Amino acid sequence: MAQFQGGRPIFGEPDIEFYVRSTPKLSEELVRRSEQASELEAKKKHTADERAQLDRFRTFEERASATEAGQLFVEVRGVDVFDPSTGEVRSDSADGIACWMIDDDYNEESFFVRHAYFLGQNDPYKAMKTTLKAEIDEEAWSTLNSDTSRPFDRPKSGRIAVKVINHLGYEVMKVFRVE
Repeated sequence: MAQFQGGRPIFGEPDIEFYVRSTPKLSEELVRRSEQASELEAKKKHTADERAQLDRFRTFEERASATEAGQLFVEVRGVDVFDPSTGEVRSDSADGIACWMIDDDYNEESFFVRHAYFLGQNDPYKAMKTTLKAEIDEEAWSTLNSDTSRPFDRPKSGRIAVKVINHLGYEVMKVFRVE
């Protein structure tokens, strides 16, 4: 259900999936993405969107293969934004997300940021270097500049929470039960 903040649009629902190692859901998703990646790679020239999609496929495969038994990882695909001036819900892809965070053992009282990822519209790596006035390990940064989380253990609480913030500062949180 959409809500209002000072008459401005706010988030509706984030599009998020989580995958657990050695499950049919993950296996099927890996096969589907592998087929899509093969189709894209068969083309001689790629658009910027296609190159970005191939990078996302590779990241997903890397995270899936790094996931150990009993671990899981999260992928954020986008978020819906309600615009009260038009009364419509607009779906944004992951490109519409500035930052997203995971509490990998959510207790239903407080959200503790245990994982943080920065997608950014422009060049978030350059902006971070400028803000911190320091060099940032580019390899380490690449693990944070992703729509797919690093693997983590199953939560003791049985729940994870994912918070998504767009470029306008609107945020939404979604809680998942992990069996």
